Amino acid sequence: MKFNRYLLAAAVTAACVHGAGAAPYPSETMSAALAAGPTDAVAGAAEVTVTVALKLSNTEQLTALLQSLYAPGSPNYRKFLTTAQFGQQFGPSPATLAQVTRALQSAGLTVKQTTISQLQATGSVAAIEAAFGVTLETFVVPAAADTPQYSYFAPKSRAQLPAAIADSVESVLGLDTRARLRPHLRQAIAKPTAQTPGQPAAGSAPGLPDPFGSLTVLDFAAYYNVDPLYARGLTGSHQTLGIVTFAAFTPSDAYSYWNSLGLKVPANRITEQQIDGGSGAPSDVSDSM
Repeated sequence: MKFNRYLLAAAVTAACVHGAGAAPYPSETMSAALAAGPTDAVAGAAEVTVTVALKLSNTEQLTALLQSLYAPGSPNYRKFLTTAQFGQQFGPSPATLAQVTRALQSAGLTVKQTTISQLQATGSVAAIEAAFGVTLETFVVPAAADTPQYSYFAPKSRAQLPAAIADSVESVLGLDTRARLRPHLRQAIAKPTAQTPGQPAAGSAPGLPDPFGSLTVLDFAAYYNVDPLYARGLTGSHQTLGIVTFAAFTPSDAYSYWNSLGLKVPANRITEQQIDGGSGAPSDVSDSM
């Protein structure tokens, strides 16, 4: 299946925009950050690079298209756009790109386009501060029992853009270099009940055993059209998948989930490899799974 990477990029950009104000990932051992002064003096930051994300156009049509791409029976079902098609229909106009580029260059920044809707702007700390109306400050997080000292810079206030381009910009990313990790845990709508693989459940979508909102691993092959790969022997067996997590988890929960669906898996299906002692015992503070 050929998936348009810019549809994915748009979703990632939106996630970054909405998550830009999130607090640092909680930790029982995290030390409070200490202000250490201006960024250029403390961190020795000769240049700073930020990403200026521009607003997409025709967003209502984009939402409708995304829904139709995955709706069986739709004339657009799985008819994914090429990069050029996506840019023509939903990207910022050439005039918008040129206007924002000129504004950033006039502020002394070097600008290049990296995606259909993103510009990369690089300049001295002073130029970046002037261009986006901020004052950058360096913060130092002292060493803790299990983490070394580290520093980051962040603005004292939200970025401000010239009125001429403000309406064309979705967000400015990179003014705050603090590491932000955000859990994406989701609660199941209802406790899954044991069923025979492939047997439809009440209220399920066409071709799927379960309704949207409560899809399980049994629905994966049907929803993502993986069955043809299975038929060719591409099952992924004898392969090891590594998942990195900053939170503790309870392996028995995974086995209980598989058992509730009627799936039988080996008792050693999950192997834990603790790094630097691991994250400790499961707790609500660390958003354990």
